[in-house]
Parts: sequence; C-alpha cells; structure tokens
Amino acid sequence: MMRPALLSVLGACWLATAAGAAEAEKIVDLRTTLIVEAAAERNLTLERGRVERAEEYEPQLRLQARFFPERRVWGLIETELIRRIKRERGEPTETDNRLNLTHAYLAIEDVLPDTRLRLGRWLQRDEREWLMDENLDGVHLEYDRGRWEGELFVARVDHWRRDLLDNDSHGEPVNFIAAFGRYEMDRKWVKDWQIGAYVVRQHDVSAEETWLNHVGLRSHATPDKGWRHWLELAHVGGRDGGERVDGHAIDLGVTYAFDTAPLRPRLTLGYAYASGDPERGDRGGGAYRQTGLHSNEATFGGVAKFHIYGETLDPDLSNLHVLTAGLGLDLGRELSLDLVYHRYRQDVLSKVRETELDPEEDRRDDRYLGDAFDLVLGWRPSDRVKLEAALGWFRPSSRFRSDDDDDAPRGGDAYSARLEFNYRF
Repeated sequence: MMRPALLSVLGACWLATAAGAAEAEKIVDLRTTLIVEAAAERNLTLERGRVERAEEYEPQLRLQARFFPERRVWGLIETELIRRIKRERGEPTETDNRLNLTHAYLAIEDVLPDTRLRLGRWLQRDEREWLMDENLDGVHLEYDRGRWEGELFVARVDHWRRDLLDNDSHGEPVNFIAAFGRYEMDRKWVKDWQIGAYVVRQHDVSAEETWLNHVGLRSHATPDKGWRHWLELAHVGGRDGGERVDGHAIDLGVTYAFDTAPLRPRLTLGYAYASGDPERGDRGGGAYRQTGLHSNEATFGGVAKFHIYGETLDPDLSNLHVLTAGLGLDLGRELSLDLVYHRYRQDVLSKVRETELDPEEDRRDDRYLGDAFDLVLGWRPSDRVKLEAALGWFRPSSRFRSDDDDDAPRGGDAYSARLEFNYRF
C-alpha cells in the first residue's frame, strides 16, 4: 500500500485542480510509451581466458497522465511497469517485476510572477546530467523570465516508495537543498548559449557528520551548427564521516559542426579533471566527488545521448583525468553516428573506484588506466519513435595483468553494448 502522505499528495492533485473543471477544454492528457532496453557487459574483470559475461533486458510500459493541462493548477502522475531479466555466466537467470512511481506532483503556475511551484515527486535533471538525473520528493520552485531562469528546491531521494510493489523500495535518507541560476546569452558568433551557477547541499541523515556542499559555475552552448561548448568549474566541501572534504573539478570541451559539408561532420575535443587525495585516492578529503544522483549523459550534437566519460568504464569524475576526442556524422535526417575516444589517467595513484571495472589484478604501478572507443548510433524518424545504441571497448594499461605473476601478460579488453527503443502511442 502507498503511504498516506503520498496518497494525500495525489489526492490534493485531483481536488485542487477540480475547481472549474466544467469549463476546461481538456481534463486529462494521457500518454503511453513502450520502452525496450537491453545491455551487455563482457570481461569487466579484465581477465584472459575465461571471460565473464552479463546481459540485462528491461521491457517497460510507461503510463503518464497530466490532469487539467491547460489550467493554472494542474497535476502529473507517471508510472513505469518494468520486467527485469538478468543473466550472468554460470549463474541462474534473475527476473523481477517493478511498478515504479516516477512522477506524482501538483503544479501551480504563477504563484509568484513568472514562477511554477511543484509539490510531490518530479524528475530533476541538469545540463549534461552532470549533477542530477533523479526523481526527487519535495518542493520545487522554477522561475523563467526572458533570459533569466532559476530553480530552488528542497527534497529527499525516495522519501516515498519508488517501487509500488515493494514496501522496502526507499532510497538512502539523503536530503538536498539546491539553487540553480541561468542566463541566456545572445551573440552573433554563438547561439543557444547559457551561463549559470549553482549551490547544492546534500546531507546523509543515516551517516554521522556526513554532508557535502557543491558549488559551481557553468557555461553551455548547443547550436545546431558552428561552435558548441561546455564548461564546468566545480568545488565540493564538507564532511564525510567526520573527515573534512575539499575537492575540485573542471570539465571543458568544444564541438564544431560543419553545416554545409557532406554528412555534416562534427569534431569534438574535451578534457575533464577531478582532484584525488594524496593519502586516500578518490575517497580522501582532497578528492572531488559528484552528487551520486548524476548519470553523465549528453550528446556532442547527434541524436543519441551517451556516457560522456565512456560507455564501458563509465567512471564518476573523481581522482581522474579524461581526454576525449570525437567525430560525429549525420547519416540522414535524424540519423547520427558518433565515434568517441577516451584516454584515462588517475590524478593520484590509488585503487580503481567508482567505475564499472572489477579488475582481478591491479598492480597500481602506473596512473595511466587505459583507452576506450565508443560507437554511438541515434535515430529519431518521428516524435513517436526513438532508437539509441552504443558499443564500447576499453583497452586496459599494463598496470592491469591477467594474474599476479611478474611476467603475466596485460589483462584482457572489456566490452559493453546497450540499446534503447522507445515508441509513444
């Protein structure tokens, strides 16, 4: 059963919007989307010989209802019915069913001039999903006036159940207070350019003296042709189990899209750095760390989003240098192909953490981790259909060996693949 607090939110959504329903042109806007996701991983232990494999499949049915969408007070409820099938080499197949509540909020337009207030559960997502890509429960205020935009929210992750079929599907009790500000620039030599700043405070209620303050400056430009860029300047401070935290990061890059050339090629060059700690690597007080709600997904101008630090390694930006180069092509209308290269090096020599790897043998004798290539395909023939697919290949450095012998060969390569298909009815 759902908690009374959640029922009250959903009930308020209906009752508050019922006033004047007889005059409303549309009472409810319904959308149904079929989603099929598949992912495979191979040899994340970097062994040679016996290779570990894992596959996961997730058919989903997303149901969304927006009540009184044309009125000042409206509501949104969205659920996802998911069947998850997971297979690993040598292990029995695992299956489970979930009914996730992804949105459930009441929205009020113009509580203050040029604002929107949301109460309940919503999806919080920022540029390049670098800070947040998560459903939050709480209060959210948006401001949008001309070139100025702002957000302010107080929330908790999974304060109400995520899976309505599972009484224990609550997240860790982590509270967030955040403020974002953006200003849209308009220049002849660059379009769709926003500059902004943010402050995010997260407090892990379940851990003693554990809270972090994230502050940052950012700049993003995403025109269809010409120069695109991104820039993140970030600092994190606070306490982790009583230990002082003080880390910093920078992520910057440019893309140039040739609008008139055949296949409209796009060239990208990027660099990301996050500090490590000389004493404890990426978990020490001097190490930068992301919020934990991020997904690090974006595009370089193509149709499909992909993991900006690599599909196979998919690291958090912590104790790391990442050099990125990309070539993108438009193979047709709303059909794109991207080839992306990454080179990884630790800031401080330490154990590999916060990545998809689980190496059997890590000698920790070199900060250089390896190289990766990603091939990403995106297709969106209409507003109803979307296909994204990605292949990843990670080639480890010589610090990763197949076993602990002194003359053991370099560890084996790791691979990943994923596909997502969406059809909206």
